[in-house]
Amino acid sequence: MNMVKQHSLSLVSVFCVTLVLLVACTTNPVVQTQSSPGLDMSRYQTFGFFSPLSTDQNGYSSLVTQTLKDATRSALEAKGYVYQEQNPSMLVNFTTTTKEKMNVDSEPAMMPIFPLRAGLYGPWGGYGDIDVNQYEDGTLLVDLVDASKKQMIWQGTASSIVESSPEANSKHLRSAISDMMAKLPEA
Repeated sequence: MNMVKQHSLSLVSVFCVTLVLLVACTTNPVVQTQSSPGLDMSRYQTFGFFSPLSTDQNGYSSLVTQTLKDATRSALEAKGYVYQEQNPSMLVNFTTTTKEKMNVDSEPAMMPIFPLRAGLYGPWGGYGDIDVNQYEDGTLLVDLVDASKKQMIWQGTASSIVESSPEANSKHLRSAISDMMAKLPEA
């Protein structure tokens, strides 16, 4: 009976560790927001976009900018804000950055347990596997700015691993905008 209990406990432990690792490996954007103290969003009924946006550096609208504008416009309009090109009460700006990162994981070598060495110190260790993963971490900032005061009133931040597929990155951008705007008060 004791062996059965230990075996089922081991299976539960393996399942829990696997679940945690799977959740940790997802690349869904991590989203945070902040707003200026005492913010009254009822003062802001309309929105527009900065011109040029920070994501447009060469004098034209990039594909990333188009994705961000479409997702933001849909999310804000769903919250009751009205898009207005001329004289909106708030302006939206985007900033994107990427940073090369490295993750190093090591796993000790499995060694047999020698009876003479098993005391206080355990068996002699060996060289194990070392996995080095390089990846690009992307950060998106969405700023909402009071158009008349030129003062930031709200900011959303999202971070995620940049994928090699443009379609996957567009999906992450849309998801990040949706998650950010879900935290924004209604108009």
